Amino acid sequence: MKSQSYFFRALSVPAGLILLVAVSLSATAQQPVQQQEPQVRELAVQQLDSETLRVRVPQECARIKPFVQKHTAVSLSPALASYLGGKPVKGYNNPAVNKYFGDSFELRSCRICYATIEVNVEHNGDVWNNDSLTVGVAPFSGSGSVFVSGAIWSPATPNPKTITWALSPGLLNTYLMSGPPPPKFLDLVAQDDTNFHSATLSVWYY
Repeated sequence: MKSQSYFFRALSVPAGLILLVAVSLSATAQQPVQQQEPQVRELAVQQLDSETLRVRVPQECARIKPFVQKHTAVSLSPALASYLGGKPVKGYNNPAVNKYFGDSFELRSCRICYATIEVNVEHNGDVWNNDSLTVGVAPFSGSGSVFVSGAIWSPATPNPKTITWALSPGLLNTYLMSGPPPPKFLDLVAQDDTNFHSATLSVWYY
């Protein structure tokens, strides 16, 4: 009887070890595998500014290809030409001070889902820090005739810089669907010590 007891005890030791190893492997298999989170590249601060961060294409417009017009030469609408008549004016890439800048973009006769205006600007002298940009319909006096307006040099740096503003689709569509027949224009005007290198209008028509 004693020999049989010793025999079963001898068998129980390796069996116990095998059971412990199996339990350990099972617990390891049940633990969730931790996936390494993807690394997100940080953008350099100078690539962003407070105005650009406002602009984000709405989800409902994301599948529409924008119609983009970039100007480096002035083309004034009749209304803007009349508004600037008698005022000292300048065009693109002109560092002259104490002169108004103005330009116009012709709009399509379609509904607008989203729109942005982007300008590349630089200041060279005089009192540039109070310059402002107004975008709308000249002479910018009627209800709904100003789509966006604000300070160009807030923040004051970098110089030169590109700023991008979102335009109100509601105001644009009201303008396009009412009033006089086409052609219709988007006008922009600024005063008076900022040098404009380019202006770009992007419109998501549908």
